[in-house]
Amino acid sequence: MFSQTAEYALRAVVWLAENAGDASVGNQRIAEGTCVPETYLAKIMQTLAQEELVTARRGAGGGFALNYEPQDITVFDVVNAVSPIKRITSCPLGLKTHGKMRCRMHESLDAALEKVEEALSDTTIAQIVGDRSRPKPMCDSPTR
Repeated sequence: MFSQTAEYALRAVVWLAENAGDASVGNQRIAEGTCVPETYLAKIMQTLAQEELVTARRGAGGGFALNYEPQDITVFDVVNAVSPIKRITSCPLGLKTHGKMRCRMHESLDAALEKVEEALSDTTIAQIVGDRSRPKPMCDSPTR
């Protein structure tokens, strides 16, 4: 249901919350800590910067840092920044007989998407980082 881009973006934001503090961290270090391909991660981080979830700094001492405290960033914020959940507001099949009204099937699917949005909005990055009862959502990397 979630794109690989959303998964990678979440890994990067969680990793920054756990490891960076207020410091900027380079793309290579984040990639190593999250097992995300560095070139793919660079694009994701630029998108997160455009959406103002992270700050991108160039030059010596540059890299990426969270723009907000982990308790102020939800999973929904991150997913929506890189791979927005597309709600069903009219017939996705473009059937003229449906007009702007959704059929029962698409109405049900949109209701499920609404619940997904609510669930993602109810979980913060701080909650993910703070849950020590579960494995970290990263990778088996020796750099962590």
